[in-house]
Amino acid sequence: MRRRPIQKKQTMTRQFNHVAAFSKVGTAPLETLTDAMIESIAASHARRGTPAFDKLHADLREVVANRKALAA
Repeated sequence: MRRRPIQKKQTMTRQFNHVAAFSKVGTAPLETLTDAMIESIAASHARRGTPAFDKLHADLREVVANRKALAA
C-alpha cells in the first residue's frame, strides 16, 4: 500500500474563528438566535473575559439586530 503524503493541519487563526462565528450568526434561523446563543457562539470562537470576546460578542449582537430589523 502506498503511503499518503502528510498534509499540514490548518492553523486556526483569530481571523478564521471570527469568519466562522459570523457565518454561523449570518445563516442561523433568527428565532434560534437568543442572547444566550449569541454569547455561546462568541465564547466558542474567543476566550471569555478577554477584550476580543467582548468585541466579538458586541459585533455578533449588532449583526443579529440588523438581520432582525431587515426581516421585520
